Parts: sequence; C-alpha cells; structure tokens
Amino acid sequence: MSLLANHFPELHGVRVLAVFSVLQWHVTGVMATRGLLLTPEAQHFGMRSVTLFFGMDLFFVLSGFLIGSMLLHATANQEATGPARGWRGVLRFYARRAFRTFPLYYVVLTFLAFALPLTAAQQQSRWWEYLYLTNFRPILLESTVVMIWGWSLSVEEHFYLLVPLLLGGLHWLRGHTPRILLLLLLWGSALAIRLAIFHAQPAWTEIQHFQAFYVRTYTRFDPLVAGVLLAYTQHYFKAQVRAWLAQAWARWSLGAGAALCLLLLLFPHEIAGGTHFLHYRLYCWGTFTSLMYFAWLLLLLNTDGALKRLLGHRAFLHAATLGYGIYLVHIPVFQHWVIPRLEAMYRRGSGFGSVWLTGLAWMTLLSIVVAYLLHILVEKPMLALRDRWAA
Repeated sequence: MSLLANHFPELHGVRVLAVFSVLQWHVTGVMATRGLLLTPEAQHFGMRSVTLFFGMDLFFVLSGFLIGSMLLHATANQEATGPARGWRGVLRFYARRAFRTFPLYYVVLTFLAFALPLTAAQQQSRWWEYLYLTNFRPILLESTVVMIWGWSLSVEEHFYLLVPLLLGGLHWLRGHTPRILLLLLLWGSALAIRLAIFHAQPAWTEIQHFQAFYVRTYTRFDPLVAGVLLAYTQHYFKAQVRAWLAQAWARWSLGAGAALCLLLLLFPHEIAGGTHFLHYRLYCWGTFTSLMYFAWLLLLLNTDGALKRLLGHRAFLHAATLGYGIYLVHIPVFQHWVIPRLEAMYRRGSGFGSVWLTGLAWMTLLSIVVAYLLHILVEKPMLALRDRWAA
C-alpha cells in the first residue's frame, strides 16, 4: 500500500471512526428504502441510527484541517521565499489533489455507469457527476443519479477549488484578528444562508428539505471552514493552546462544550418536536457538528493520553488509507451483494438485530477488499505518477 502521510497520526483513527459512522448510517438507510425495517423496534432503531449522520461532517472538518494545514505551509513559503515560490506551492497542491481524488472516482463512476442498468434520468445525470456537480442536480434521488453518495465528494472538490483563494485572502490581511474574524464570519454565513432559504418558503417536505440544505455546497461549507480555522489555530497558536489545555478546567470546559453539542445532535426529535424539527436540523447540519468537532479535535491534537495513543496506532493508518475507496464502493457493494443475503436471512426467520449486524459486517469486509484491490490497481500507480510529476 501507498500509505497516507503520517503528520497527524491520531487523525487516522478519527478518520476510521468517521468511515464506520457513515457505513452504519447507510446500512440503515438502504435497508429502509428496501423495506427491511419490518417492526416498530427496527424502525425506532433506524431513527436512532440515521441520527448519527455526523460522520460525514467529521470528514468535512478533517478535510478543512488537512488542506488548510497544507496551504498555510505553502503561504508561509511565499512569505519566506517570495510570491512565485508560494504560487508554485498552490499549483502543486492542485496537481497532487487531482492525482489523489480523480482517478479512483472516475474509475468507480465509469464502471457503475456502464455495468448497471440506468434509468433515463441517471443517463442524463452522468455528465453532472463527471463534472462533480452531483449535489446540484435539481432532483437528487437514487433513481436520478448513478452515485448519489457522490454529493459529498462534489462538496469537497468545490472546497478544493476555492480554499486556495480563501488562504490567499487571509495572507493579504495583516494580523491574526482580522483573519480569524473573516473565518468566523464565513463559518457563520453558512447557517445564515440556510435560515434565509428556509424562511423564504412557507412549507417544506422532508425530501425538499434534504435536497435544499443537506447536499448543496453553499449550505454545507461551515464544517470545512471550521477545519480551516482549526488549521489556522494549530499553525499559529499551538504552543499557547497546549499551555491553556495544560489546565484541567480548560480541558473540562472544552470537553463539556463538545458533549453538549453531541447531546443536541443525538436527540433532535425530543428537543425540537415535530413542529420545529426541520428548522432545528438547520443547526444540526453544520453548526453543532462544527462546534463539536472543533472542540474535540483541538483537545485531541493538543493533549496526550490513552485515547490519542490508541487512535494513533499504525493499524488505523492502513485502514484510513483505504477510506476513500471504501466510501466510493460501499453502497453498490451493499446493494448488489449484501442485501440479497439479508433478505434470505429474513426468510429464514432471523431477527432484525442479527440481520443489521450481519449487513454491516459484510459490507465493511467486502468494501475493504474491493477498496484494497482498487488501491493496488488504480490509486498506487497514480500516486507514483503524482510523486514523479508533482513532487
């Protein structure tokens, strides 16, 4: 395997937790669409399972942090060696990102587009997906796009395009205060956009709400900005943050804030009730998640302990290296290979708990196998070319 960079070992374990959260969410989601949540108990479990949606937001925060850290280093080079050297660093960033993300995405998308029977809407949407515009399809359903889960990859690609401009803007501002204020204003503007769109329409259906707020780049960028803010904090204030967190009250305060956000995310139905649920979700889809992950990751990066050592274990580095491939293939693996076996288990009288756990285990195992093969056959050769041409 061509392993990921190991600058922040503990984040590999965090990435694996995010992958697992997304996998369990999709097991439940696909089973629900296939009519496999048959009992009230299964439906209650399904509601709780999909409440754990925020593994995707963890991916966004991690992307913002890692990409922000890389580009802050590039702009530091610009300050030290002049604009030409700094801009070459930004161009190098684009080239290396393209080698990292494009090949596997296009291989999986092309395979699915030609291997599966497509609806007329899916055939029309293929070019949207090839251009990373999945999340801007007017109607985003499993029957209208080839890879509905590609919406998040579209959000990230749009972020990759724009974040160098953001970091360039920060570079031209003098002093930390205006830079941090700009990042905070940008972060808060995502919630403002969600609220403005929400109140501009008198009523929303569940599917309209999901498509308008959960998948659009302009409503979901706050976790990415929170990751950039975290990168900025670590880049310029790491020593001060570590000194502050050396005090027990500071650690407990930050941990309590993260725990409060987690509670707000875990019990949306109980907190908001049926009347205000759709309004409440606007805060869950970016605001609460950003605050929670910013606090937790700031603690994780700047303190030492058993959890940090565990998440930094080298086994997580190997698992995280396959994370992108696992994400790309896990839903078709589940739909076409695992679901028929789960339906057979139901026919044999198996209970929901064993069916769900079996589905999660098989999807995880088979996705790892397929992702590993894709890594060897596609990713690793492309990464070798990247290191040769965009070193």
